[in-house]
Amino acid sequence: MITPSARAVLSIQEVSSLRMRVMWRIMPFSMLCYFMAQLDRANISYAALQMKDELQFSDAVYGLGAGIFYIGYFLLEIPGAIIAERWSARLWILRIMVTWGLISAAMCFVQTPLQFYTLRFLLGLAEAGFFPAMMVVLRRWFVEEDRAKAIAIFMGALTAASILGAPLSAWMLQLDWLGWNGWRWMFVLQGLPSVAIGILCFWLLPDRPSQAQWLQPHEILYLEQATQPSQRNHHAGWKETFASLANPQIALLSLTYFFMQNSVTGYNTWIPLIIKQLGELQATQAALWATIPPVLGFVSKVVAGWSSDRLGERYWHTTILLLGGAILNILAGVLSNAGYPLWALGVLFLGAAGCFGAPPCFWAYATQSGSGMSIAVAIGTINMIGSLGSAVGPYAFGFLKEHFGQPVYSLILLGVMQVCAAFSLAWIEHRKKNKVQV
Repeated sequence: MITPSARAVLSIQEVSSLRMRVMWRIMPFSMLCYFMAQLDRANISYAALQMKDELQFSDAVYGLGAGIFYIGYFLLEIPGAIIAERWSARLWILRIMVTWGLISAAMCFVQTPLQFYTLRFLLGLAEAGFFPAMMVVLRRWFVEEDRAKAIAIFMGALTAASILGAPLSAWMLQLDWLGWNGWRWMFVLQGLPSVAIGILCFWLLPDRPSQAQWLQPHEILYLEQATQPSQRNHHAGWKETFASLANPQIALLSLTYFFMQNSVTGYNTWIPLIIKQLGELQATQAALWATIPPVLGFVSKVVAGWSSDRLGERYWHTTILLLGGAILNILAGVLSNAGYPLWALGVLFLGAAGCFGAPPCFWAYATQSGSGMSIAVAIGTINMIGSLGSAVGPYAFGFLKEHFGQPVYSLILLGVMQVCAAFSLAWIEHRKKNKVQV
C-alpha cells in the first residue's frame, strides 16, 4: 500500500515521468535477454534443415532431442524461481545466460544422437528459472497499473526472436568456414553473445529500485512502496510457499499451459521443416518463409493484448485464440492430406495467430492474483508443467510425421492440444463461478 508520505513526494506528472523512465531503463535490456533465450532455444528448428541430413537423424531422433531440453528445464524450474526470489534475480539470470550460452555454442560439436540428447538436456538445466526470475524483476520494478503492459511488451521479445531469427539463421546456414557447415556456425554465433549479455546483467538489470543509481531517494521510496503489494510475502516460509503447489487453481493453470506449450513448441520446432516439405523449398528459402508465422502471431499478440487490457478481460481472449488456432491447424492438416500443400501452408500460417497470440493473454489471466514468494513459485510451477508439454509436443510431432510421412496427423495433434487447453481454462472459470455463487 502506498503511504501518504510516498504520495506526497511526487506529483502526478512526476509519477508519470518516473514510470515511463522505468519502462525505458528496464524493459529494453530485459527484452534483449529474453530475445537471446528464445533464439538459443529455437535455433534447433533452423539447424535441423541441414543437421538432420548431415548427421542422418530421423524425425523421431530430432523430435526427442528438441523436446528433451524441457526435461532439464522441468527439473530446476521451481528451485530456480525460489533462488531468484530469495537471493538475487539479476545474479541468477547472469548465471543462467552464461551457462546456456556456452552449452548452446557447444552444440556445434554434435556428431551422434547421444551427444545431441545430452547437450539439449544440459541446455534445459542451464536455462531453468529464467522466466520466473524475469517475472520477479518486473514485479519489483513496475507498479500494478503498468505490470500487464510490461509483461506483454517483455513477451514481445519472443516474436522478435522468431521474426529476426529466421533471416539471421538463413544467412548463417549459408556459411562454410573451416570445413564446417552453416548449422554448426549458427550455434556458435548465436550462443556466445548470450554469455556477454549475461555478464552485463550485473550492471544493467538491478534487482530492485534501491539498487539503481539513476533514481533519486524520493523516487526509490515511491517505487518500493508502490510495488510493495506484490512483494508482501517475500519472506514467506517454506511451508506457506509450497502450500501453493496444492492449490487446485494453480494445478489447472499448469494443465492449461501444458497443453498450450505442447502445441506452441511443436509448431515452433517443426514449422521450418513443414514449410520445406510442403513448399518443396531449399533450406535457406524455408528459413526465410518461416518468418511469416511469427509476424502474423505478433499482429495477433498486439491486437489481443490491446483489446484484453482495454476491456479488462482475459479468459475469452485466450479461449477464442486457442480455439481459432485449433480449427486452422486441423484444417491445414486436412488440406495437406487432400493434396493442397500451398493452401495448407496458408492456413497453417494463419493458425500462428492462435499459437502465438494466446500465451500473453494467458499469463495476464494467470497472474491476476497472488504475490511475493507464493506467486514466484506459482509461476515456476505453471512454467515447469508447461515445460513437460514442450517436451512432449516436438517428440509426438516427429513420431507421427516419421510413421505417416505427411504432417497431417501432427497438425491435427497441434489443434487437439489447443482444444484441450481451452477446455482446461473453461474448467477454471467454471470453478470460479461456482465459488462465487456459493
